[in-house]
Amino acid sequence: MARHAVLIHVASVPDEGLGALAAAVGRAARAAGAGELDGHEVAVGGAVLFLYGPDAERLWASVEPILRSARLGVGSYAILRTGEPGADERRIPLA
Repeated sequence: MARHAVLIHVASVPDEGLGALAAAVGRAARAAGAGELDGHEVAVGGAVLFLYGPDAERLWASVEPILRSARLGVGSYAILRTGEPGADERRIPLA
């Protein structure tokens, strides 16, 4: 079975807030049985959270409320990928 992904691109969030956001997103995905957080990467201009599971739509549904209520910077977005790298992707603005 192909591994789907939700990649959350955060334009800006306070450093201390990134860990809390990652933890909350990971807990929500696990609690819903939708997938798991595979870590995050900080780069110039923001960060990316990596979530994986068997169904990108279900995974997104499990974490969307947390992301919508977070104070993410303008330009933040999520990518829903329905398979391995190179598969169809959909971009969802978050701010």
